[in-house]
Amino acid sequence: MTMHGDGPPRSTLANLMAGIVYHYAELASRGSWTSGATYVRGDVVKSSGATYVCHLAGTSSGTGPTGTGSQKDAGGVLWAPLVFVGDRYLGQHGSTPRIVLVRGDGKSGGPGRVGDGLHVAANEQKMIAAVWADESTTDLLRYAVLEAMLDRFENIVRKVGVGKVRLENLAPSTRTNIVTWGEDMQVHVMYSRLVPRDAAVDAVPIEPVSPYDPMRPNGDTGLDFSLALTANGSR
Repeated sequence: MTMHGDGPPRSTLANLMAGIVYHYAELASRGSWTSGATYVRGDVVKSSGATYVCHLAGTSSGTGPTGTGSQKDAGGVLWAPLVFVGDRYLGQHGSTPRIVLVRGDGKSGGPGRVGDGLHVAANEQKMIAAVWADESTTDLLRYAVLEAMLDRFENIVRKVGVGKVRLENLAPSTRTNIVTWGEDMQVHVMYSRLVPRDAAVDAVPIEPVSPYDPMRPNGDTGLDFSLALTANGSR
């Protein structure tokens, strides 16, 4: 999957998520995982295109971490992913910082002409980022870690979203109207995009056929119609 898809404004929410994962991997504090290196708890490495946080210190050996589960390399260094994609990871527990990206609700604008006729609607989709800070420290230090994580996350989202995002931070511990998995913060990202016109749908004939209007499928101007009413009854 490409990071930007068709490019703004037509990129999808999945493109946005891919761009976030890519940026975290490129920003790993220790760079790419290497064998024979000494890692301490909290070190972040890039491996197999993803980002992993050191959970148990040691000297690495063998091959780097892959996939989405916590794992040890051959040297006994324990790694856990920093960024997960998918709601099946919301229930995982662990003490290292982590972010889980999931799809949320969405809404589409009312019917009408959009732009140059290449799109059918303006669409807004929600991405929810569940953010856990370091769970093994005091609350004050955990809050400091959380704020740094939120700052980095917003910088990445606003870069990848290219002016198409709105963000809202929700604290599950003080909310009663959201579902929580024990995370420290939920970041709700509303991502705006245009829905591309589907040429295959446009090619399906409809009645009545009137002079072609490129903004509507097969010449349906929305102006020509017929109406027949039949009333039966007695007084």
